[in-house]
Order: sequence, then C-alpha cells, then structure tokens
Amino acid sequence: RARAAEAPSGIDVSELDGLTLTQVVENIETAHHAYLRESLPVLGQLVGRVAEVHGDTDVRLIKVRELVQKMSADLDNHMQHEEDALFQIARDLDSGGIVRQTPCGNQIGGPIACMENEHEQARRELAELRLLTNDFMTPSHACNTYRRMLVELERFAKDMAVHMCKEDEVLFPRAIKAQEAL
Repeated sequence: RARAAEAPSGIDVSELDGLTLTQVVENIETAHHAYLRESLPVLGQLVGRVAEVHGDTDVRLIKVRELVQKMSADLDNHMQHEEDALFQIARDLDSGGIVRQTPCGNQIGGPIACMENEHEQARRELAELRLLTNDFMTPSHACNTYRRMLVELERFAKDMAVHMCKEDEVLFPRAIKAQEAL
C-alpha cells in the first residue's frame, strides 16, 4: 500500500493513499469508467450538433467531431481491455491467489504496456483537442449548445488526465510490484 500523494504530473492522487489494488481499481471504475460511459454519448451528440450548425464557418469543429468520435471508440475498447485483463489481474494479485488467465495472459506487464501506449495516444489527442478549441475558450458568437460542448470537453479532458494519472502513477507501479513479489 504505497503512498500516492502527488504524482509527478502534479495531479493530486492522495485519495488513493492506503488503498489496496482492488480498491484503486474500483475507484477508477466508479469515478472514471462510469463517467466516460455516461458522458461520451452526450459529448458525441454535442460535438455532432455544433459541427453541423457551425462547421461550415469553422472547419476546426468538424475536426473536433471526428476526434471525439475516434477517442470515444478507442476509449470503449480501452476500458473493456482494462476491465477484462488488467483489472482482473490486479484483483487476483491483490487477493494473493492464483492469477487467472486473461485475453492478455496472466502477467501484468503485457496489459500495462498496452495501456501506457494508449495513454500516450490519448494525451496527444487531448492536446489536439485543446488546440482545436483554443484551450476550450468560448467564442463570443457561441450558442448555448456550443458553450455546453466546450464545458463538457474541458471536463472530459480534466477527467482523462486524472484517470490516466491514477493508472500510470499508482495502479501500474503497484501492480508490477505485487506481481514481482509473487
């Protein structure tokens, strides 16, 4: 039960201090996977509507729609992969029992390497989203839907940063350490 306090990213993950691997996984599922499953369809509708209405005068909004659609599909796959492999192995390691076979085997390193690559891709896409939206700045001509889209995009970006930090800085190192201790 390592102390998380503040990750090198500057994001405070101290809420994970003293939690078991299983509890860290449950925190990520409850706080972040549930949020994404609820918010991504709404976000998709918002960016679609804004691109449809304003995309002819601002091509960046078409790119925002395409990027959010891509990220949404990627995140659906990413979360399923985490839940089917990484989280199952982490729970098994935490219970001290036998690590069951997953689609990725029974070693934690494989799923973690895959997740780290996907996190890097997500960081690049979030940076592109910030660039396309001028750091989620609301233009003076923005309608209410456009304004809501930017608020929700910023919320999404912030949640993703915390979500990835919890995994990269807390879950992954603890899971590797737990497997090495076997």
